Amino acid sequence: MVENRDEHREPVIRAFVALPVETLVEVVERRLPGSGLCVSATWVHKSRRTTMYKRKPVVKLTGNEQFINTNNKQFTVLDFWQYGFSNLNSNVLRGALAEFIVENALKNVDDIALRNPWGDSDVEYNGKNIEVKSCSYLQDWDQNQLSTVRWSGLKAKTLYWSSAVSGKIKEEKAEYKSDIYVLALLRHKETETLDILDLDQWCFYVLSKERLKEISNDKPAVSLTRLERNDVEPVNFSNLKIAITNNS
Repeated sequence: MVENRDEHREPVIRAFVALPVETLVEVVERRLPGSGLCVSATWVHKSRRTTMYKRKPVVKLTGNEQFINTNNKQFTVLDFWQYGFSNLNSNVLRGALAEFIVENALKNVDDIALRNPWGDSDVEYNGKNIEVKSCSYLQDWDQNQLSTVRWSGLKAKTLYWSSAVSGKIKEEKAEYKSDIYVLALLRHKETETLDILDLDQWCFYVLSKERLKEISNDKPAVSLTRLERNDVEPVNFSNLKIAITNNS
């Protein structure tokens, strides 16, 4: 807000054009040095030039892409993948792997889009949103006993991931966001023979949103024990597509 300090003078309306990254204070000082005009801090804050930095489109990499400007050293995206993502049974990667397995049960590999970690659901198929959660008896650390199987994070609030597109953040109740839930379990119990790429070592519990809400008592987590008490039977990879289709 521009105010005239001398109340007895006639108010003057002027147009100011800001240069890139120039604040209103800098505009006034450039155009009217020593004018006696004052600019409120609130208005300066609101008037700062803002830029929408659009998300760069992502394409699938092959692994052969080379890093550049490397001082004559050669290393590729594949080298990075091997360095950072070889441990597929880590908690960080197992969830994404389970999503990839479900995608491959439903689609040809060439038809699978890039994973979107910011979506309300993990997989889209035949107009349905599918949430995939994973658990394992064996973890990526030494254990005195097998882990208790319990899938959490089933409910969520709408994800406002950027103020550039979201506007004002609303407080809202966490809800089941997807139509179908696939609760994946790496069920193998022997470390020596564990092979996370062997899909016979996995099983999958497929439930509609309504059925899951009923079994979990509308809670954000559900245990394997509760599924078994409610006669929910697992399916193997070969029957996963059929189970999902039947719940659509």
